[in-house]
Amino acid sequence: MSDTPTKEQLQQIHRGFAAQCFNACWDLIDKHDRSAQDDETMRRLAEVSLWHWTQVTDHTALQMSVGYWQLSRVYAISGLCERALDYAEHCMAVSSAAELAAFYRAYAWEARARALATCGQHEEAASAIRSARDLAAEVEDAESRAMLEKDLDSISA
Repeated sequence: MSDTPTKEQLQQIHRGFAAQCFNACWDLIDKHDRSAQDDETMRRLAEVSLWHWTQVTDHTALQMSVGYWQLSRVYAISGLCERALDYAEHCMAVSSAAELAAFYRAYAWEARARALATCGQHEEAASAIRSARDLAAEVEDAESRAMLEKDLDSISA
């Protein structure tokens, strides 16, 4: 019996780590009294989560979009606006190219708006919020739409 995982097992391992890191990162996003070390851990978890998704051979544009969105969020709340904006642009590109549902495309605009606000580009952030709200109107699920609207309301543009 070999200790080396099969390709299928490796795929499952990567999926598991991607999800585990995403969720652990989310816990830190929600933490109200994050330390500088928490912020560093949060950024590392988001990076590692996305990397593990890239190792899954059948990863989807949706998984990449959500991963880029999370990276943009953690860099924005860490005050690293250029990185936040870079990942927001990746999120927008993937979401648009894959013609993802309005919910995900709106969240790509949310990421852009938050990153721009973090960079002090408030007029552009307000414009991105308007674009996100336009797409939010297309989101049929009321709970999802409310979550999106709440996130948009939290951006100081």
